[in-house]
Amino acid sequence: MSVTNGSRIQEIAEELARSGAEVTASAVRQAMDHRESYSKIFRELEAWKKSRPAQIKAIDAPVLDDVETTLKSVMHVIWHAGAIEARAELQRLRDEAEHESVQLRRDLADSLQEVASLENDVAFHTRKLDEMSAALQKAEATLTLRETETGALRQHVSEIAQQQRTLIEKVERLASRAATAETELRNARGITTQIRDVFEEDDHPSPH
Repeated sequence: MSVTNGSRIQEIAEELARSGAEVTASAVRQAMDHRESYSKIFRELEAWKKSRPAQIKAIDAPVLDDVETTLKSVMHVIWHAGAIEARAELQRLRDEAEHESVQLRRDLADSLQEVASLENDVAFHTRKLDEMSAALQKAEATLTLRETETGALRQHVSEIAQQQRTLIEKVERLASRAATAETELRNARGITTQIRDVFEEDDHPSPH
């Protein structure tokens, strides 16, 4: 007939006690190749101890040592459970960190794309500004040339006006001289006519 796990735990505890080894939950679990839980081992050890009070009293080891061993076993269980929980928490934190890392990489990629777009916009507007600056410089140069040409034209017009004034003055002087000459000519003609009339009278004396 096969024995239950509970009977097997008590048998192992009995074997450990007969061999003089310390009966602990860890020792029993190790003898069972770690195939049983600590909670069940603790329950079966308590039952085993209650079923043999005389043997327990005959054990030379103090009760304090057994309590200390039990506490060590409990601490081991607690530590083991804490380690499992810590590993689970660590894995959760790693997953969260990985998720955040992926999100950050996406955000960084989006930011880099936006920066590249802004750089393209800046380059485009820079080219436009350069083109406008070049056009403005060309317009300024054209305006300067036109101002120079206008200044030269004004100077030429001023010179022509001066020449016209000089010519008008000359014409006026010539007109004045012509008028004087005409007056003198008329006067000379009048004198000539008078002289001719005198000579004619001398050639034809009037009868008395």
